[in-house]
Amino acid sequence: MVSLSDVLTGRVKIPKEFLEDLVRQAEEGILMPQEILGQIYQEGLTIGKNIRKAVYYYELAEKQNSFFALRQLVDIYAQGEGVIASNEKKYLYYLKRLDTLGDDYAPYLLGLYYDEDKYDYERAVKYFRKSARLGVPKAKLAFAQLMEKLSNPYQKLGEEVPIKPEVLRYYQESALEMPSAEALNILGGIYLYGRKNVKIDTELAYHCYEFAVCLGDKASEEIYQYLNENIEHLREVISQRFSNGNQAFKKDLAECLAEYKKMRAIAH
Repeated sequence: MVSLSDVLTGRVKIPKEFLEDLVRQAEEGILMPQEILGQIYQEGLTIGKNIRKAVYYYELAEKQNSFFALRQLVDIYAQGEGVIASNEKKYLYYLKRLDTLGDDYAPYLLGLYYDEDKYDYERAVKYFRKSARLGVPKAKLAFAQLMEKLSNPYQKLGEEVPIKPEVLRYYQESALEMPSAEALNILGGIYLYGRKNVKIDTELAYHCYEFAVCLGDKASEEIYQYLNENIEHLREVISQRFSNGNQAFKKDLAECLAEYKKMRAIAH
């Protein structure tokens, strides 16, 4: 007897009767067979790929608010697949359907669409913030970076500008949750040079760059090496400007860095 797991992993050839039964149930409006047939035809699980049939069954499933089918349709129409060409209108339609249904990642993709393709920053901020509030780390970083870009478009070299607490928090959260070398590099600069409302904290900057380097960030290597060689001197020179308001993030960063080093040591 053929099991569903055998079919979806491609371990066995799908018997004709099994496939006919799936088709019958899908046409009767049963959701799971619609999703399964979409996946079978999209991935070519023992019967050969057929993207048109995959899209047909995914579209049946999405009418029943299937998150799985909607995500597959978004992916297919984003870049095109097989005989199905990329289609911006359909991509946007299915992505907005996902967003309406409460998917946490869809507003992040919508933010990217409006930020990078349409330069509609107002909508991009709205969608990035929505996804960030739903807990998506990539959205937190994208929101923070776009807000910085929009808040300080004419920043002069060496000028101290404030950073919004929401933006700083999302940099911190994305740095630890992904973890993101890019966010850690940005935070390193914030704490190393200070902002109008963020005091210099060289030790915290050092550990941000250290973690970024551990994650393979080449852009952080030079400044990390400099801090590694001069950290004690820098502590003495600007200790009076150290911030005591970063203790919670310091603790979280130290724990996350230690855990990452431990995991990397086990892996090697």
